[in-house]
Amino acid sequence: MLFRVLECFRIQLYMCVFRIEPVMLASLTLHTFFELSESQLPSNMYLSCISDRDRPQSVRVGNCASSTVTLSTGAPQGCVLSPLLYSLYTYDCTATSSSNIIVKFADDTVVVGLISDNDERTYLEEIKHLENWCQENNLLLNVSKTKELIVDCSKKQVRHYQPVRISGTTVERVDSFRYLGVHISQDLSWSRHTNSLAKKARQRLYHLRRLRDFRLPSKVLRNFYTCTIESILTGNITVWFGNSTKQDRQALHDCISVHLYI
Repeated sequence: MLFRVLECFRIQLYMCVFRIEPVMLASLTLHTFFELSESQLPSNMYLSCISDRDRPQSVRVGNCASSTVTLSTGAPQGCVLSPLLYSLYTYDCTATSSSNIIVKFADDTVVVGLISDNDERTYLEEIKHLENWCQENNLLLNVSKTKELIVDCSKKQVRHYQPVRISGTTVERVDSFRYLGVHISQDLSWSRHTNSLAKKARQRLYHLRRLRDFRLPSKVLRNFYTCTIESILTGNITVWFGNSTKQDRQALHDCISVHLYI
């Protein structure tokens, strides 16, 4: 059913980052304040993060602490409220057409467009709208980290698509891209992703064998396997495992079989 619906599926990947400059700080802070003031969040949750400038910050690990630096802009690094503030700030960044979807995860933004009858106008207009929205909201699209991935399910002749340009710069077109830990390929196969997982797992299996040589308790070995190997192999598994090939599954099975000897 998917291949019937998708005559051409085109995915545009973006990385949106803050462009923090002194001249922009006032409007950035003011916009965020108005967005949050209309929400149901208690004011004391966000006012301190927005208004607190020139604050000292250091990193502490155990009894060791780094030198103190002064931060004049931005939300505190590692603060659980920071991604929430950013999500609220970009809440009104939505698609203008029903044939396009904008997916946001923190500062990673994906524009997914469905192109029918070889008509790219709606899709390209969506990209232009996103670029304008970022400019109006004091955000900068990081073109160097922006990639374009085309998934063409048509069995007809090879099509040629217009290059995507942002701020006069042509976006790089790739045949595979890693998004949120998953390698997405233009042919919708998962071999590259499973090969990457198997490679990472084998690297960690070496450490597992070393621990086993030291005759550590089985419980410790199982915990190590679960935390460092199984967590990698099962990441987003419901997305890619069902369509993986027999060869890909065998490579993963070889990594899992080691667990039977722990």
